Amino acid sequence: WYKDGEPLAPGPGVLILLGNAPAMKASPARGGRILLPPPFFSCPPQPLSSLSRTVAPRILGAGVPSEHSVLEGGEVRLECQAEGQPPPQISWLKDGQPLQLQPPSRAHLGAVGPADTGIYTCVASNEAGEASRAFSLLVMGACLPWAGGVAWPPWGGCVG
Repeated sequence: WYKDGEPLAPGPGVLILLGNAPAMKASPARGGRILLPPPFFSCPPQPLSSLSRTVAPRILGAGVPSEHSVLEGGEVRLECQAEGQPPPQISWLKDGQPLQLQPPSRAHLGAVGPADTGIYTCVASNEAGEASRAFSLLVMGACLPWAGGVAWPPWGGCVG
């Protein structure tokens, strides 16, 4: 609360009630005289970011595939978008070992090889908690040419 633009603190003659709806009771000045002009009281709204509320991270993207197969030499992008308060920090692990990726919200792997096969885990953390999501990546070897220009094996699963 503010009085004439200055922060107002509880004290003698001032009672500030906190709850769902802001309310305030102010008594007349000592001696029972009414102040003229009357003071202007205000309670400006505060942005959510200025409050000290914390919310544990939540990783967005339900329905986005978490299993990926790519041919050797191809590329893959794994996205990790998270929300929380304060905004969570994003980090990545591959088979449990830390990865340094920039920007942290996206894992872009180009010209992948068999060594890139594994479980990639996105971890979103802040002071309220942690959330994670795992992505499985399988890098397949090049397809073998087959008579008639059809790749082998015919079901499309290339093997290393």
